[in-house]
Amino acid sequence: MGNYFADAGCSYALNPLNSDHQQAIASLKKLLELPVERLYLGHYGIILEKPKEVIYRAIQNMQQLLDIGAQCVAEGKPENIASKFGKSICQS
Repeated sequence: MGNYFADAGCSYALNPLNSDHQQAIASLKKLLELPVERLYLGHYGIILEKPKEVIYRAIQNMQQLLDIGAQCVAEGKPENIASKFGKSICQS
């Protein structure tokens, strides 16, 4: 899921190196189909309000990271991925 900071309404993808982001997105989409009432995060507590919104944001962030990565690789500048993604965090 990544991290979610409820007080700032901010979340960002936090998957370990060599993670399968497509599989993570697919798994999170399955959660959206369930009657989720709360999320117990590995870090930063429990989400009691709008858990599906938090899941949806995680999906958006992971997809955005994949899109930015694909764009940077296509441009021959994979070293720009981190800085481009960093600029987009919490702007939506």
